[in-house]
Amino acid sequence: MTIALTVRVNDGIILAADSAGSLPANGGGIANVYNSMNKIINLYKTLPIGYMTWGEAGIGSQSVATLMKDFRIKLGEKDESGAPKEYGIDENNYTIKEVVDKACQFFSTFISAGCQPSLGFSISGYSSNSMLAEEWIVEIEQGNIPIPSQMIFPWGIKWNGQPKPLQRLVLGYDPDISGVFTKIGFAQVQIDFIMNEIHTNFDAALVHPAMPIQDAIDLAEFLVYTASMYYRFIPGAPTVGGPIEVAAITKHEGFKWVKRKMYYNDTYNPEV
Repeated sequence: MTIALTVRVNDGIILAADSAGSLPANGGGIANVYNSMNKIINLYKTLPIGYMTWGEAGIGSQSVATLMKDFRIKLGEKDESGAPKEYGIDENNYTIKEVVDKACQFFSTFISAGCQPSLGFSISGYSSNSMLAEEWIVEIEQGNIPIPSQMIFPWGIKWNGQPKPLQRLVLGYDPDISGVFTKIGFAQVQIDFIMNEIHTNFDAALVHPAMPIQDAIDLAEFLVYTASMYYRFIPGAPTVGGPIEVAAITKHEGFKWVKRKMYYNDTYNPEV
């Protein structure tokens, strides 16, 4: 399980995620939680494009992180004439939607009757010559890859995974509260009215479109930390946790890591 979120402002988009990955036990429940999962990837080393995932961490025997790094290589492949190959893009003339569509095509080659994963991912960044960052979401259910959806608002918070503590904090109510109203006996029209009133009156306006990128970074990290602490202390397996990773994507600076975990030490692995 996970918490993976974006904070979008005029100056760019922030990707933030925890590092927890849950191993299901035979017969249900959770056998173990690993706190070293990689959920954020720079999809093209010299371009402002980032990938973030949640849900199942693999497709068959392949980890999603490794698959996306394989896809990253293919995005840069060109033929002898210099033209992009099947999955390649033109660095000077591309769209985020084009990258998303190619990612879906790439994923589809690993899905079969015996391998039907359920996972979600987002691809965010700047299309060539665009003024504002874009965010596209794909939710794969039982191997079915839907048409990608674009987040239409240019600013705000979008979370995925286990959002209960964030929904409580930001929206002002627990996601299960409508079920309580149903149990009490409220009609659906009444529940819809109450939920709208709660949202209107208790929504925390944490994001402003003019928020500087550093403040957006601080907010994203705070929200992931809050979710991690909630699942650390609530009864049950700590399914959100581990190191927090944060990346910022801006028009001029591109994709920049803000916080990142590595399994190796640069001191012992100097770049050649």
